[in-house]
Amino acid sequence: MKKFEATGPVVRWLVAQKFYGETYGQTQATIILFQALAQYEIDIRGHKDLNLDVSIQLPEHKKPIRYRINYDSALLSRTAQIKGNQNFTVQASGQGKATMVIATVYNARMQENALQCKKFSLDVSIEPLQLDQQQLKGALQAVKIKICTRYLGEVDATMTIIDVSMLAGFAPDNDDLKRLSEEVDRYISKFEVDRVVSESGKLIIYLDKVSHREDECLQFKAYKYIDVDLLQPASVKVYSNYNLGNDSCELSIVEATQRPRH
Repeated sequence: MKKFEATGPVVRWLVAQKFYGETYGQTQATIILFQALAQYEIDIRGHKDLNLDVSIQLPEHKKPIRYRINYDSALLSRTAQIKGNQNFTVQASGQGKATMVIATVYNARMQENALQCKKFSLDVSIEPLQLDQQQLKGALQAVKIKICTRYLGEVDATMTIIDVSMLAGFAPDNDDLKRLSEEVDRYISKFEVDRVVSESGKLIIYLDKVSHREDECLQFKAYKYIDVDLLQPASVKVYSNYNLGNDSCELSIVEATQRPRH
């Protein structure tokens, strides 16, 4: 239809509705939404006039962080982080519009009613492993993560996703995950790993089905590559690919590194 004047307010509203680290409610709806927004950015005219200089002065930096936003780099996201609740200054000059999102991330203990899972049972355990230097593959430490889930409906669940927020500084063992996806039993259909280990990275595991009769369990190693000042608890969420909202079940887990086990 190419009605950009009427579409612009809708696009700005949709972008404003996103919330940090999650989706828009359903995986399929999220994909369609991203495709539509991307097509809008491709088709809309006037981006060639975009020429913005943005500077961010953070309290921990002597010099401001500077970004040049133009037609070629308009769709690239830029991020900057500060520790704690501190003031910072943002200045912009030039021609065009840009959106800045400020997200505050904190850890809070889950409320008791939040742990009541309606569609899935979920059990997560994490324990340290005693490995030699060769087995550690250059890592500082290793743990074993075991995840068990069962669908609480009357038939098996299809197209299920396990979303793992890794402990800060940890990354999952890629070989273990490949074995889970390539063995004859094929515990998982595929997986995706966020390689940023300095923060709480993401591991997304896709399951073709989850039994409603018995627990489906999988386990893999994770390696600690970076020591972090403030260790954040990890979390595991399981949900249906078709309905994130009411079907999701989430548990918070903490690092178990007190007593190494063989």
